[in-house]
Amino acid sequence: VKGAAKAPGSFSALMLDAEKTFDALVSEQGGDAAAAILDNRVYRSIAGSLAGAQEYMAIERVHQLHASGEFDLIVIDTPPSRHAIDVLEAPDRLVSFLSNPVYRALTMPSRSFAKVTNAASSAFLWTVKRLAGPKIVEETVEFFRSLSAIEGGLRTRAAEMSALLRDERTAFVLVSSPRAE
Repeated sequence: VKGAAKAPGSFSALMLDAEKTFDALVSEQGGDAAAAILDNRVYRSIAGSLAGAQEYMAIERVHQLHASGEFDLIVIDTPPSRHAIDVLEAPDRLVSFLSNPVYRALTMPSRSFAKVTNAASSAFLWTVKRLAGPKIVEETVEFFRSLSAIEGGLRTRAAEMSALLRDERTAFVLVSSPRAE
């Protein structure tokens, strides 16, 4: 994140670095599991590029700035309107992801997971292992299991941000141009 020094009556401009924000979130929320998550190859490859990660990390950064108490006003300048809506929906999408049955199955303890995968998805996993290799499947399952260590913190933050975005003190300004689209 890059920013300008803040003097009374001035403002700070911060640019989002989704990967660093994600790393900071994992470090803060992960406890003993943080190092395992941060070192996981799957995490490293998706930290800044996961679908929706930019939007959720923007909301996470707003949470950090709001919680710091250093700012009287926080302005989020997003790309075109679809991205603005994605940013505003990010907390709810995260909770939806954490409630998804596939995520729930991947975060089950080993024996329960083995029963589920043997009963319901062994053909799928066999195909994935064959295409991507068994190591990537193992690392993906390991990543999701270690991510479950910060699930409570993610859910709490998402709820806090949903409430903040819906708070009466929060305002949205749509800026458009007089072009045909």
